Amino acid sequence: MERMDHDQALSILGLVTASGRDDIETTYLRRREVLERRFETASNDSERRQLASELEELELARHALAELSSSPLPPAGEAISLKSGLVLADRYVVRERIGVGPRAAVFRALDLKRGKDVALKVIAPHILLIPGAFKRLSKAIKKVAILAHPNVCRTLGLVRAAGHTAIVMDLIDGNNLAAVVAAREARHLIGKGMMAAEICSTLRSIAAALMYSRVIGPHLNLIPKNVFLTRTSGVKVTDYAIDRIAPLLVGRGHSALDQDAYRAPETRLSGNERGNVKADARADQYSMAALAYFMATGYAPGPTRSNLKTLRPDLPEAMIGAVERALSMAPEARFADAAAFLDELSRPARKRWSVLAWVGSTAALAAVAVTAIVMIGPRPFMDTPLWPALRWLPGAAELERDQSTAISVMQRVERMRANLKNAQAQLNRRIDLTARQTRAVDGGGSPAPSGSDWDFELVMLRALNDLVTPNVFNSPDVINTANLLDIARDHLAHRRFAEAAAILEAAETVLRRKTADLGQAERVVEQEFGTAIGFSLDESEAAIQDRDRRLRESWAQAIKARREFAELVERSTVKIPAGTFVMGDRTGEGTRSELPVREVSVQAFKLGRYEVTRGEYDRCAAAKACAPLPRQDNENPAMPAINVSWLDANAYVDWLSQATGERYRLPSEAEWEYAARAGTATPYPWGETMVSQLANCRGCGSAWEGPAPVGSFAANGYGLYDMVGNAWEWTADCWYRDYTSAGPDASAREGSVGCDQYTVRGGSWDNEAWLARVSYRAFGAASARQDLYGFRIAKSVD
Repeated sequence: MERMDHDQALSILGLVTASGRDDIETTYLRRREVLERRFETASNDSERRQLASELEELELARHALAELSSSPLPPAGEAISLKSGLVLADRYVVRERIGVGPRAAVFRALDLKRGKDVALKVIAPHILLIPGAFKRLSKAIKKVAILAHPNVCRTLGLVRAAGHTAIVMDLIDGNNLAAVVAAREARHLIGKGMMAAEICSTLRSIAAALMYSRVIGPHLNLIPKNVFLTRTSGVKVTDYAIDRIAPLLVGRGHSALDQDAYRAPETRLSGNERGNVKADARADQYSMAALAYFMATGYAPGPTRSNLKTLRPDLPEAMIGAVERALSMAPEARFADAAAFLDELSRPARKRWSVLAWVGSTAALAAVAVTAIVMIGPRPFMDTPLWPALRWLPGAAELERDQSTAISVMQRVERMRANLKNAQAQLNRRIDLTARQTRAVDGGGSPAPSGSDWDFELVMLRALNDLVTPNVFNSPDVINTANLLDIARDHLAHRRFAEAAAILEAAETVLRRKTADLGQAERVVEQEFGTAIGFSLDESEAAIQDRDRRLRESWAQAIKARREFAELVERSTVKIPAGTFVMGDRTGEGTRSELPVREVSVQAFKLGRYEVTRGEYDRCAAAKACAPLPRQDNENPAMPAINVSWLDANAYVDWLSQATGERYRLPSEAEWEYAARAGTATPYPWGETMVSQLANCRGCGSAWEGPAPVGSFAANGYGLYDMVGNAWEWTADCWYRDYTSAGPDASAREGSVGCDQYTVRGGSWDNEAWLARVSYRAFGAASARQDLYGFRIAKSVD
């Protein structure tokens, strides 16, 4: 359909020339509601097709008017609203809207089955009114749901409930390319857009995702908003499905025009215009080049684009030439495949050492640094003698941190693999030694008496070996960690640190859980044989088989119980989104310890919904992993665990990590305050002053004379209970008298030579309300046990 002019659009909406934005939007929504209702009650396909055409025309009219307006209309996704707390399909609990687009709105939701947050992409109703749209969407979802790659955002399924249709996807902890480039420009980083090495690294990850997903065809919708950069899992490509059922129409407004700038010309032609030209992988190559242009300049590569060399003369000649060639209008003029494009894109330039003659002042030195980083890449430059003097340059610390993170995870993974191999070797040695002992009596070769200690131990060790060899040591996922390590080493060798870290963290998760499985198997075997000392090698075959069956069943039940426990613990946490906040006292009424006020960046993490309860802590004590709590008047399991020292709290999170196979910890002080504020900037989460019956402290109007059961008061904006009052909560931070030495992120501050005092936050039931302000800080000795001290668990988000 041709682009609609202003008068045509007004005529379709029945509006006059002077109509304002509000009139346009109100009329559009009213007309759309009428057409959708008529579509749902249509009696035949012919009528439905006619109504679908009218809906399409209505959309064109709305966006044509928006395109000519100085203040464009909001995307259609803006009109999609789901109430927080709504449960879809008895499984997904809606939390908040996190994004809108021309065809959908994205919501964060808790998946009750998986026990973690997911993204729900709720499709705009007018798209699904197109005949056959839902059928095509279902078919597309089945195709993309098979994709499982580190650089692909997983599509988990499709749900229809409460009048809404939503694609369920992994929740991505990061920003899309559009937001990243905009943020960098706002911060005035080196040059305009990204550095050459970053562009190459990002495109390699995108290419890896496209090569993997080629089984379902080209992506055809690679735009900056569909490529995400994360700190924990590298680059993620998303939005494989929706464009397969409802591509944006020509004339749909700025969104369509922006998307067209990244789509190959052959994909924008109508069926008659395209003829025999078929969109293939070279179409995605065009889109990758368009993304490279955008990452370098901040602009979409429109038909009248400026030459890349004019905008970014600092980029290598090979990169500029590769991008221009891949942006060719004719598919055959582009590279043969993505690999050839990437090879040319990252071809090293000749090093211009004559530039070093400029060094004579600080300004000249900085110029040399920028040129060197662009010309030879950030990592080789960091190996030169100039690097120590120039680590202050913007972006340098981030690059160094990425490398440090990847190497640290690599070391942990290799150590865990070595520990499992050592455990297997020790088990085999013990079996071999014990077998020899059963045949050695007084130095002879006669077998040991049936039922002897050696005989019994051999049976027990062999039973353990039968459990753990196929399920732990030789399990496919443990064996596959060797492949993951090889891939990670290749990424490290090519200085792709974010990609390496993502793969290594996946391997670490597998090894951590299998190590927990090994410990569980040992406990199951010990329990089984603890009451069966009389077993011997002379048992009947039926008795041996029966015992082995019991062992396998016991171990399977134990593993299931552990995983159910892990899911239960995971459900007891709340994911706190990433963000920035101002930490400290901004009222001028606080203490010196709450200063200086500073902005802190916080990565997403998980925090216990409640303080750890007495019942939860007693489970750790029963396992002999935690020191028992002293008796108290009220030992209700729902009471917060108090009389807990910092050492006790760490013993608990260590035990919880081992019992679940996950990695729990105490929150940092900055994480605690960020979560307690829940987006507010006032002394208390609800406002400027203490309000009666909102917390448990002296002067808070609480009915409790001691600690209250967890959850007795309303939750804050993040769904966390008792962040104010009830019990002081230990953090991971060593006590410092103020924030002078604190950094810009939320990491815990540790003592330079150890620490014997740690920070507590939140106030308690026996303290006045002023101490329950979210910015207030106090401390206690690491070994101190008081009936005011408790804690809650935290966990980093992978």
